[in-house]
Amino acid sequence: MGARKWEKDKGVNWQSLKALSNRIQYHLRGRLAVAKVPGCPVLGQARDLVRAGYVLKLSVQTPWEYQLQEAADPSAPAGKRGSTADEQID
Repeated sequence: MGARKWEKDKGVNWQSLKALSNRIQYHLRGRLAVAKVPGCPVLGQARDLVRAGYVLKLSVQTPWEYQLQEAADPSAPAGKRGSTADEQID
């Protein structure tokens, strides 16, 4: 919507752009993700940092941490918000 609002959408093929975006999202979520948290795929390097002791948050100011769930276990819940900053991620 921003491109249209600023009148910078001339010559944009929105259907092709949406198809490309969908393919990128599929690749990230379905092929590159090694774990998941609610609404977000977790890539390998981020998982390695969590395992090394870093916390997984949306931003530094976020008061909660995500609990990492490995993507290999489809029966596991996607993740959990609400843990405090003092808790360690498994």
